[in-house]
Amino acid sequence: MKSPFRALLVLGAAVSIAIGVWAVVSGESVLIKHVGADMAAIARMYGAVMVAIGIGYAIAAAQPHSGRGLLVVLFASPAISAVVVVASVARSEIPAGRGLAFAIYQFAYCLLYFRTYPRVRTNPAS
Repeated sequence: MKSPFRALLVLGAAVSIAIGVWAVVSGESVLIKHVGADMAAIARMYGAVMVAIGIGYAIAAAQPHSGRGLLVVLFASPAISAVVVVASVARSEIPAGRGLAFAIYQFAYCLLYFRTYPRVRTNPAS
């Protein structure tokens, strides 16, 4: 019934938490070319935000109908992230291969989000 959408939310939770924990623990960014002391702090901050988003995905996967507003934020997060990654690739801040692969994943996730989002059915009034 709604299992494809829940599976997509679980995937989003797993990927977000994995990237977030990696960035927090290692202090390095997965994408940035040169990581200095200032950039390591920003990478940790990004990691913390990704963990928080992953927790949001997990909460939404548990009960998708309880918070429709949360689902909108969880759609906007990868869409905005993909746009920022493409802009960073254009400015040569991120290696092109990794950045474009990550952006393609984010855009594909957004398209699947639309495809699997549960439709609200209304009964026609008699």
